[in-house]
Amino acid sequence: MFLRYEDLKSDPKEQVKKLASFLGKPFAKEEKVDKVWRRCDFQRLKNLEVNKNGVDPWANMPNSSFFPRGVTGDWKNHLIPEMADKLDEIACINLRVLVLICDI
Repeated sequence: MFLRYEDLKSDPKEQVKKLASFLGKPFAKEEKVDKVWRRCDFQRLKNLEVNKNGVDPWANMPNSSFFPRGVTGDWKNHLIPEMADKLDEIACINLRVLVLICDI
């Protein structure tokens, strides 16, 4: 299953439902969907004290570095076109391998 950040931003409840179904745990009640997506909201998680001031013990990096601005398309402010092209190339190669392995 592929989730796109743009889809999560535009319709988070629907994406949460799709993910739950994909995992074999569909929601029985709509209220549960609301509860899950509110608890997983990007801004809520970003503003938790541990994510604002904590440090990842394995990477020795501030937890805040795992929470960028949360704006769709922001990658354009951080990657030059050549970097974006290289990431696209790597993704395509890995997806081709996945298709071959899974016989899709």
